[in-house]
Amino acid sequence: MKIKDYIVIFLAVAATLLLPPLLWKWQKSIFWSTYGEGYQIFELFGFIGAAALFALAYYRYRTHKVNNAGYPIHEIFFLLLSFAFLIIFSELSHKSWDYRFIENAARALQAGKDPWAGTLHTYPPLTTRTMVKIHSILPVSFETGWTLVFFIFQVCEYWLIVAGAFLTYRFTKLIVNNPALAMTITALFFLFNNPLFRTIRFNQVNIWLYVIFLGTFLYLEKRPILSGISLALGMHIKIYPIIFLFPWFIQRRFIAVAAGIIGIAFWLLLQTSFFTDWFQWKCYLNFWGNFPHGWYFRDNSFHSLMLNTMKEVGRRIIDIGPERVFFLSKISAYVLSFTSLIYFAVRILKREYAFLKFGLPEFSRKAGHFCDTLLLMMFISPLVWEHHLIFAIPVAIWAMFTVKKHSVLVLIAALIIFLPPTFDIYPFSYHRLLGLLILAFTIPVKAELLPSPPFMKHISFGKVLK
Repeated sequence: MKIKDYIVIFLAVAATLLLPPLLWKWQKSIFWSTYGEGYQIFELFGFIGAAALFALAYYRYRTHKVNNAGYPIHEIFFLLLSFAFLIIFSELSHKSWDYRFIENAARALQAGKDPWAGTLHTYPPLTTRTMVKIHSILPVSFETGWTLVFFIFQVCEYWLIVAGAFLTYRFTKLIVNNPALAMTITALFFLFNNPLFRTIRFNQVNIWLYVIFLGTFLYLEKRPILSGISLALGMHIKIYPIIFLFPWFIQRRFIAVAAGIIGIAFWLLLQTSFFTDWFQWKCYLNFWGNFPHGWYFRDNSFHSLMLNTMKEVGRRIIDIGPERVFFLSKISAYVLSFTSLIYFAVRILKREYAFLKFGLPEFSRKAGHFCDTLLLMMFISPLVWEHHLIFAIPVAIWAMFTVKKHSVLVLIAALIIFLPPTFDIYPFSYHRLLGLLILAFTIPVKAELLPSPPFMKHISFGKVLK
């Protein structure tokens, strides 16, 4: 992409951020609303967003026309995918209870109170502090300001999903080397994806991390400093992205590692007013000692699995009390998490050895490390809600084109991770964890790219093509 392309995209994003609030404040008689005045700003976002997408499509058409080329089919698919999510955001932008936890924490910080006291808010300080800063500079009333903060959050979420789809397409194209096929796979994974829908429904920040992870994967060699600073930003959104520094170090990406470490300090400097205001971080570190562990069945973490297994099975067989159940489940979950850490560390080291001694292709090395780290991140997290499983998208795509012997299992894993709606039924709600385990044990350490997913031989297209 050229600088001109980035400028055009920036103008499109800026238009969707600035014009809807201005039109909403203008409140002329030509603006009506399906859902009432309070929701009108999101309907205006749908209008401006559609205009922006059509403008971007026309810009790309003119570019291809100048180059005497037709409009590529994969760009048409991408445009349609962008419109699909624009419809969702225009129609379903409501504050979830997860978002209200974050907003209430930001309001508490604004009032000089502990943001983590008496709330289920679990994020590091960056998110709430940023919301407070944005609210403080908006020239509107107090409550209208929080409405606009939510609007800005949602518009950013939308464009990050578009960016995430683009980066997924880029990742997939490196595997299949076919733009139309890569875009088709991307569209399937984004449209038929319960974790992504729950990310949107619950206003989750995971899409920010998804874009950071794929962005650093794709641009690590060309932009090591930017990659390091971006990963550091991810560490301040949630803690566990720090584990990506390990495969970077193993790959000798020392500039990126150094940039990541310096980036941690840089983002911390901005949050603490140049290291003078540590109130929010003291509150967070105090909360960290009592970080909650999941008990819902839909939480697919080892902590939730062991706690509920002990409750539903162990207590009836062994007849132990609730306190012992919690203690044993906690120990078991830590053992499983530590085992996962050792398992993936060994895989990464074996893959690195294969690269150095036996000529494993650079892309197989890099993608293998990346997918192993994503899996490890989900296995060691104390909470793995269904919306966290968007991180499994590149892992599933990688597995489809590298697993030969157990390819049907890979297909089953992708189906049970992404397709089923959310439900809380023991033990069936742990189907997503089962899918992750299948991917973890079927993807070979020394993966070689296959021309097509082997499970495709079990699918017939004859009747469709006749």
